[in-house]
Amino acid sequence: MFIYQVPCISLQHLTEADLSRLYDPQRDPSEVACMIDPNDSQNGMFVWVDEVDSGDPPDPPVGYSPNFNALWHWAQQRGYTWIRFAEWGDEVEGLAAPKEG
Repeated sequence: MFIYQVPCISLQHLTEADLSRLYDPQRDPSEVACMIDPNDSQNGMFVWVDEVDSGDPPDPPVGYSPNFNALWHWAQQRGYTWIRFAEWGDEVEGLAAPKEG
């Protein structure tokens, strides 16, 4: 049995461009594994950040903000395989960033 610990991080850490890209229904699902309930945006989304193979953990896809990249690596360094982003999520000290385009 696998037990996952999933941090719930504030959407305020992501830029508007990151959010638009993640919520885009035409987003390539192989780019970022992301689970979203489009009918309940307040509850945000789950983003997979685990390594794909036994090599080094992957970087996030090209084109996301430095804020997204920092959160991706923050999660990997702590052994998380998923991050949950939600309006009511926690702010991570040292990684907080306002939304920007």
